[in-house]
Amino acid sequence: MRPMPTLHRLEDPTNRLRAGILFTWDDGTSKQASFAVASDTDVQGTSKAIAVQMLQTLMDSGRADLANATNWVSVVAGCAKHVRDAVSRLEIH
Repeated sequence: MRPMPTLHRLEDPTNRLRAGILFTWDDGTSKQASFAVASDTDVQGTSKAIAVQMLQTLMDSGRADLANATNWVSVVAGCAKHVRDAVSRLEIH
């Protein structure tokens, strides 16, 4: 079974234009990525960029095992949900 990180949306209560995603794997590895939020944010493009950033972070930190085993299509889909939620939060306020 491929290790799938749990994704948690991060919010800055003082700046709705910034958000992030905390990635945690079952082995205790955790990394975070941040992104800008605007009403015209390209959700899919931003999600892919976050996944690429996370892949690079894992490779740079010597975690090629996690990078190679993670289902990146699912990661992009999970990121898209959090990016979409962040955009919706911005539009509500």
